[in-house]
Amino acid sequence: MIARLERIRRIAYRRWILYGIAAVGSGGVYALLAILLLDWSLDLPAIPRLVIGAAFLVGFALAWTYWIYRPARAGLSVGQIAARIERYFGDFNDRLSSLVNFARSAEAGSAPMVRQFLVNTERAIAQRDLERVLTTRPLLTGTLFFILSVVLLAAVSLGSPAWMWTGLSRYLDPFGAVEWPTTVQISPLTRVIRAPLAESARVRMKVTKGLSDTLRGVVHLRDAEGRTMTLAMQREGDVFEAVIQPVLCDVRYHFEAGDASTRREPGRIVAVARPVIEEVVLTVYPPAYADGAAPEILTLTTEAVDVIRGSRVEAVVTSSKDAARGAGAERMQLHSADGWTTPLTPDPDDRRRLRAAFEPKADVQFRVTVVDEDGFENRAAALYALKMKDDMPPQVTLTHPAGSVEATPEAIIRLVGEAVDDFGVSAAALETTREGRATLSEPVALEEGAAGGVRASAMFRHDWELTRLALEPGDVATFCVAAWDTFPGEAGAERPGRSAPMTLRIISAAEYERRVRDQLHGIERQLRQVLAEQDGVVESAKALAQIEADWSESQRDAAASTASREARLARSVRDLVRRSRDLAGQMSDNRVEDEGWAQRVRGIADRLAGEVADRMSSASGALQRARDAEPADEARRLAAEAGRGAVEASANLRAVLEELSRWGDVQELASRLTDLVERQEALREATAAAGKETLGRAVESLSADEQAALERLARQQEQLNDDVNKALAQMREQSLGNAEAAARESLEQALREAAAQDLPRHLKTAAEAVRGNRTAAAGVSQSAAKDAMSKMVAGLREARKRELDELRKELERAEEQVAALLRRQEELTAASAESAAVGAPADVVVALAEPQGQLRTNARWLGEDLGVTPRSASAGELVSAAATSMSEAHRVLGEARAADAKAPQQAAEDFLHEALDALAEASEQVQDDIERQTLEEIQGRLEALVAAQREIDAGIRDLTARLSGGQRIGRLESKAASDLARNQGELVKATQEAQAQVERAPVFAWALQRVVGWMEEAQDRLTRRAIDGDLERVSGRIVRELETLIAGIAGTRDAIKNPEFAEGDGGGGGDGASQQQGGKPVPTVTELLVLKAIQLEINERTAALAAELAGREPDEAELRRLRELGEDQTQVRELTRRVTEAAREDQDGAGG
Repeated sequence: MIARLERIRRIAYRRWILYGIAAVGSGGVYALLAILLLDWSLDLPAIPRLVIGAAFLVGFALAWTYWIYRPARAGLSVGQIAARIERYFGDFNDRLSSLVNFARSAEAGSAPMVRQFLVNTERAIAQRDLERVLTTRPLLTGTLFFILSVVLLAAVSLGSPAWMWTGLSRYLDPFGAVEWPTTVQISPLTRVIRAPLAESARVRMKVTKGLSDTLRGVVHLRDAEGRTMTLAMQREGDVFEAVIQPVLCDVRYHFEAGDASTRREPGRIVAVARPVIEEVVLTVYPPAYADGAAPEILTLTTEAVDVIRGSRVEAVVTSSKDAARGAGAERMQLHSADGWTTPLTPDPDDRRRLRAAFEPKADVQFRVTVVDEDGFENRAAALYALKMKDDMPPQVTLTHPAGSVEATPEAIIRLVGEAVDDFGVSAAALETTREGRATLSEPVALEEGAAGGVRASAMFRHDWELTRLALEPGDVATFCVAAWDTFPGEAGAERPGRSAPMTLRIISAAEYERRVRDQLHGIERQLRQVLAEQDGVVESAKALAQIEADWSESQRDAAASTASREARLARSVRDLVRRSRDLAGQMSDNRVEDEGWAQRVRGIADRLAGEVADRMSSASGALQRARDAEPADEARRLAAEAGRGAVEASANLRAVLEELSRWGDVQELASRLTDLVERQEALREATAAAGKETLGRAVESLSADEQAALERLARQQEQLNDDVNKALAQMREQSLGNAEAAARESLEQALREAAAQDLPRHLKTAAEAVRGNRTAAAGVSQSAAKDAMSKMVAGLREARKRELDELRKELERAEEQVAALLRRQEELTAASAESAAVGAPADVVVALAEPQGQLRTNARWLGEDLGVTPRSASAGELVSAAATSMSEAHRVLGEARAADAKAPQQAAEDFLHEALDALAEASEQVQDDIERQTLEEIQGRLEALVAAQREIDAGIRDLTARLSGGQRIGRLESKAASDLARNQGELVKATQEAQAQVERAPVFAWALQRVVGWMEEAQDRLTRRAIDGDLERVSGRIVRELETLIAGIAGTRDAIKNPEFAEGDGGGGGDGASQQQGGKPVPTVTELLVLKAIQLEINERTAALAAELAGREPDEAELRRLRELGEDQTQVRELTRRVTEAAREDQDGAGG
C-alpha cells in the first residue's frame, strides 16, 4: 500500500512541476507580448517603460518562485497524497493517513492491533482505484496555454522580427534611441528656442518618411501650469512650421504627423525679455582751456542737453541685461538718423554697463542700441539730443543792493552778489559810469577759492567807498559788476559778463538824515501799536492769575489765546529790531555826521531784543504752560509769572519809546501829533462802544468783565495823556532851542493852541469819566482833545508849508545870484584869456582887476548869506571857495599877469558850477518836501472822510438789520435815517472840498466825483427811507473807493525821490510859486497805482456778475450793473490814456 501511494506521489509531483513550468512560461510570454503591444500602442516614454519592465521581471520572479522553486524545494510527501485521497473519496475516515503514520512509526500501537488495522485498511483500499485521484486536465490546459504562447511568440518573432526586436530593445535599454517603426517619420528642425517675451516664435519639423498630400502636421504646446494648445502647421515642401505668438511664458512642445510624434523628445520655447535701457548718464568734461573745472554729470532724458563746444563726452549706458559676447557686439552703438555712430564697449566687471566716448562737433540726436547674450536688441529706444552752445560770458547777479541806490557822497555801499559761469570765474570788477566821463573800474575780490583756482560760481562782497568818486549831491551814476571767465578769445579772456545796471543817486546828508528820521518815526509808530496791545496782554495775564477756583476750559483757552498774542507781539518786536539794526548799519555806511546817532539806534535795537522781545517770549511760554498746568495753584503761579514778564516788557518798551520821542524836528512832531489824534479817535470809538452796554449804570453794578474793560480804556487814555504831555514838553524845548525863526513861531503857535483849547484838562477829564462809567462825558472830552490836537497839527503843517515855500523862493533867488556871478566870471575869464593871447598892455590887464575884485566881494557876501540856511550851507561853502579863487585872480590881474589869472578864474567857475548844482539839489529836496506834505494833507483829509463814512456805514448796517424781518420803519428808525442822511449830506460837502484840492489830478478828481455821486445816492435813499441791500452796497463802495485812493498815496510817499517816477514839472527856473500852483497835487505814479486798484475792482465785479448770470439772460438790475461796469471800464481807459500822455509830455518838456 505504501509503494502504491509512493508511485502516486511521484506522478503527482512531476505533473505539479510541469504545470508550474507551463503556467510560468505561458504567463511570461503573454505578459511580454502584452507589454510590447502596450508600448507599441502608447509609445511609452523611458521612465514608464523602465517601471513596467521592472514590474515584469519582479512578477516573473515571483511566479517562478511560487509555481516552480517552492514546490520543487518543498516536495510532495506520502502523507499529503494520503490526505488528498481521503478528501477525494470522503469515506476513508483518516484510515489512509493513519496507515502512513503506522508505517512510519513502529511504536504507534500494539502489534496485533496495527496488523488488524493494516489488513482492514488494505482490504478497503484494494476495492478502490486510488489512481483516479490523479488528473491530467490542469497539466494539459497549462501545456496547451504554454504551447500557444510559444507559438504566438514564434509567430510574432518570425512574422515581425523588427517589431519584436524593437520592443525588446526599448525595454532592454529604456533610455536608448530605439523607436517603434512608423509609416511616417519626422525630424525636428527646432528644439530649444529662446524667443523675445511677448513676441513670436517659429517651430519647424521635416518629414523624412511617409510624406503624402494628405499628411497634416500639428504642434502641441503645454505651459508650466498644465494648459495645453494645439496648432496646425503650415507646409512648404517636406517642411512644416508654425508661428506661436505671443510668447508670454516658457512652453514645451512636440510635433505630430500621421503616426509619428516627438512626444518622447519634446522641444522647449524659453521666453526671454529683451534688454531695456535703464539709464544713460553723460559725463561732460570741460574744454581744455577750463583747466580745473569739474566735469558735469547729467542723466539724459528726452529733453535736449546743452554741451559747450570743445567738451568731451563720455556716455555710460546701463542695460537691464548683460551685453552680448562675440556675435552681436558690433551692433551695440550710439547712432543717429544721419549715419553718425559711436560703438559701445561693455564694462568687463559689469557687462550691464556699456561706455562710449566722443567729442560732438554739432547738434546731434541719437538713440542707443544694446544686444544681450541671446542676440536680442532693445526696442523703442528713446531719442536723446545734445545741443551745442558757445561758452557764454559769466552771469553776474547783485543781490544787494536790490535796486537803485540813494546815498550820501561819503557813503560805503556793501555790494553782495554772485558770478556764475559755464566753467569758471577768474576775476571781477566794479564799473561806474557818469555821463560825459570815462568809466571807472575797481577790482572786486572774489571769495577765497575763486581767484586762485577757477570755479563755476563765485560769491563776492565788496565795500564800495563813494568818497573815491568825489561825487556831489545831485550826481547820478550807473554801476554794475563785471566778471571774466577763462574763455581764450582772440584777445585773451576779454568777454566780461555784467550785472544789470543800477542807478546811484547822490543825496545830501541832510536829506538822508530826514529819511532816517522818517523811518525811525515809522518804527516808533509800530512800537506804540505794540505797546497798546501789550497792555491788553498784561491785563489778561493778571486776570488769569487772580482766579481763585480751578480754571474752566474757556479760561484755559483764554490763556492759550493770550500766549499766542504775546508770541505774535514778540515776533513784531524782533522784526522792528531787525529793521533798526539795518537802519543803524545804513547810517554808518552813509557816514552820518552824528555817529552817536547810529550807536543810539543800535542801542535801542539791543534793548528791544533783550528787554522787550525776550521777556515777551518768556511770558508767552509761561502762559502756554499754564494752559495745561495742574493743579490750579501751578496754573496761577505760571500766569503770575507771565504777568510779571509782560509788565517788565511793557515798562521797557515805554522807556524805549520815551527815548525815541526825544528825537525829531518840527515835522516829526507834527507826525507824532497825528498819531496821537488817531489814537484818541480810536479810544473815542472804543469808549462809545463800551458805553452802549454800560450806559446809565453805576460802576459797582457792572460785571467784572465790564469793569475790567472800562479800567483798560481808562489806562489807555491815561497813557495817551502822558504821551501828549511829553510831546508838548518836547515842543516847548524845541521852541526855545530852534535856530529857525519860522520853526520857533510854528511851535509857539501850536502850544498857544493847546493852551487855548485846554488840551491837558480835556485829556484828564476823559480818563476820569471813562473810569467812572460816564462814557458820554468822556466822549465829549475825547472829541475836544482830538479837535485841539488836529488844530495843532494843521497849524504846524501850515507853518511848515509857508516855511518850505519861502525856502524854495530863497533858493531860487540864490540860484539866480550864483548864475549871475558865474556869467560875470566867465566874461572876466574870457577877457583875461584874450588879453593874454594878444599881449595887451599892462594898464589894460590891471583894469580887469577892479571888476574881478568887485565880483569877489559879491561872492563873499553871497556865500555868507547862503551859509545861514542849512539847506543852502553846502552851496555857500562852494561860493566862498569861489570867492577865494577870485581873490587870487584879482591879485594876479593887479600884477598885470593875465596868463596866470586863467587857473584861479577857472577854479572859481568850477566852484560856482558846483554851487548851482548844490542849490538845484536843495531846491529839489524842498520841492519833494512840499509834495510829500501835500500828499500827507490829501491823505489826512481822505482818512477823515473814510472814518466819517465808516460811521455812516455802520449806522446803515444797523438800521438794515433792524428792518430785515419786514418790520415797518418806526419813529426811532426814521430819526436814525434822518440823522444818517444829514451826516451824509455834510460828508458830500467835505468830499467836494477835497475834490477841489485834486482837480488837476484827473484820476483822483474822477474817483472823488464817483464818491460824491454815491454819497448823494445814499443820502437820497436815506431821505426816502429806502433802507435795503442796495443802500449797503453803495455805502460800502464809498469806503472802498476812498481806501483805494489812500492806498495809492501811501504807496507813493516813500517813492517820491525815485528817479523813475520823477515828474517833469518840478525843475527849471522861473517863479516857483506859479510852478507849484500850476503843478499836479499828486505824482503820476500815484494815479497809476489808483487806476490799477480800480481796474482790479472792476475785474472782481465782472467775475462776480458772470458767476451770477451763469449763462442765463440778465434781468433789469443786472443790466444796470453791466452798464455801470462798461462805463467804469471806459472811464479807466480814458484816464489811463490822459495820465500816460501827460507824463510823456512832462518828460519831453524836462528833456527839452
